[in-house]
Amino acid sequence: DEIREKGGLFNDLEFPPNEKSILGFKNTPSYEGRIENLSWRRSNEYFSENAVVSDSMSPSDIYQGQLGDCYFLAAISALAEHPKRIQRLFLTKKNHGNGLFAVAMCINGVWEEVLVDDYAPCDDSKKLAFNSSKSNELWVVLLEKAWAKVHGGYFNIEAGLTREALRDLTGASVTTFFTKRRPENLWKRIQEAEQRHFVMTAGSDNLSYGSDVHIEKIGLSGSHAYSLLSVYILDEVKDYEGEKVYKLRVSEDEVEGNVHRLVKLRNPWGRGEWTGDWSDADSRWNDQLKEVLGINKTGDD
Repeated sequence: DEIREKGGLFNDLEFPPNEKSILGFKNTPSYEGRIENLSWRRSNEYFSENAVVSDSMSPSDIYQGQLGDCYFLAAISALAEHPKRIQRLFLTKKNHGNGLFAVAMCINGVWEEVLVDDYAPCDDSKKLAFNSSKSNELWVVLLEKAWAKVHGGYFNIEAGLTREALRDLTGASVTTFFTKRRPENLWKRIQEAEQRHFVMTAGSDNLSYGSDVHIEKIGLSGSHAYSLLSVYILDEVKDYEGEKVYKLRVSEDEVEGNVHRLVKLRNPWGRGEWTGDWSDADSRWNDQLKEVLGINKTGDD
């Protein structure tokens, strides 16, 4: 209220626009070299005078920059499948032009108000260096900044786990399953979680090259995080001409022929295409099946 009355701009002295807020605890030469060409700018410089917190919040609105926090992006992308789950985190619903925003996060089991300003690291071209919104909305920038502030710096939030982000963004308990030693009825548990609209993510192992390296052969990235959108069971049956067709199983009682289990993932990068079985080029797809499963080909998935 005081800032609104005086007409000034809020400057967050607890997380100021300086090197320490980017480096955090990682003040080594290799990390310091990454910030040489970065500068801090306000939202009216990297977006526009009228940048909004959120207009049409969408999971596909996220663009990953130079920061290696794909786990955090996968978490907020999964939450944005139901926009109200993200919107409730913003105690400041509108951009009042004073640079002050309040975000709610559940820190160590306690919901707290995290205040941030609209300064963000930018590159030489005055574009955001880290994560941003493709539609020039502030919600992605502000969530990432609040998360970085809580952890003492942007570089401190690289290479984390989706379960950590989901816990602090929802206040809910998180369960992790490891597929190499998966519990019984794992597929059924995932199906039930989807039916109950649980937030789900998935992660890949190190696929021989290290973190976030894209493997063209299969279209996945190693040590990478994804939003888990849906799961499907397809029964392989034969039509009246004896040709193979694939039918979506609605219930466990419908068991016909061979079974194909599909998992629908979203890459928070917004690029990279699965090239294995049931990829977009797979001849088993037909228009009817794509419509039933809500598969739309719009470039990289």
